[in-house]
Amino acid sequence: PSLSSSPSLVPSTSQSPSLSSSPSLVPSTSQPPSYSSSPTETCYWITVAIIYDSYPSETSWDIKKNDNNIFESELIVSHSAEDGDTSLAKSLCLPMGEYEYTIYDSYGDGIYPPGYYNVTSGDNVLIAGG
Repeated sequence: PSLSSSPSLVPSTSQSPSLSSSPSLVPSTSQPPSYSSSPTETCYWITVAIIYDSYPSETSWDIKKNDNNIFESELIVSHSAEDGDTSLAKSLCLPMGEYEYTIYDSYGDGIYPPGYYNVTSGDNVLIAGG
């Protein structure tokens, strides 16, 4: 096909689809659907919520996509808290797949009460601790 820089004043016509009175004996094939990271891709919303303990700068977390590769995972998002942070609520849109959420405490003593964390999808708690 070609494109013209000036519009035509004569309307164009196209042929209407035709129907066959006898079915074909040869099956037709089509390509499987393709997936992309376009804005129209289905996503699953999750929320990461953290109430930090007295040492927020010790806390960090990440989410990695598990591609069934034991040597490498794709880092989707990560976050490190800073002194003075009290809480975090971060909503994320994740495409269909399997993910791993890991929370870290650099001192190694975990999050002390009243601190805690959870990851939810809608009303479902996917993981929680503290």
